[in-house]
Amino acid sequence: MSSRFGHRRPVQGVVLLLLACAMAAPARAGGGGLDGSWQVTALDGRPVAAADGLTLAFRGDQLSGFAGCNRFSAPYRFEPPAGDTQPVAIGPIRATRMACEPAKMERETAMMRAIGTAHTISRAQDGAVEMRSETGKVTLRFVQTAP
Repeated sequence: MSSRFGHRRPVQGVVLLLLACAMAAPARAGGGGLDGSWQVTALDGRPVAAADGLTLAFRGDQLSGFAGCNRFSAPYRFEPPAGDTQPVAIGPIRATRMACEPAKMERETAMMRAIGTAHTISRAQDGAVEMRSETGKVTLRFVQTAP
């Protein structure tokens, strides 16, 4: 059907274009209200003492921190939202390669696994932030120490 200006259904075309753009929302790097420094308070459901010094820092599209023995960094980006949790993609992770006592190395390996396999990030009711695996298990919990 043509309008009096000779164009075919211009309104439908605009609506379809807007719908396609909304459905194909791109991943966005960084952000999500996480910029700042964070202290890990739980790893794989077990409390982490502040004295252990496990930290995260979100700056722009980069995540960095200290995993108990080595420093690490990785790019991260949020995927299009899905409900009350925010899908995230982290990696590849780069880390220094110092050796430490076995207990620290085990904790560090668990932290790197939690970060590398994070599927979503969400804010808990108490204000802490949680990383969850693809199965929904909370693998890392952290609180902000500085903006």
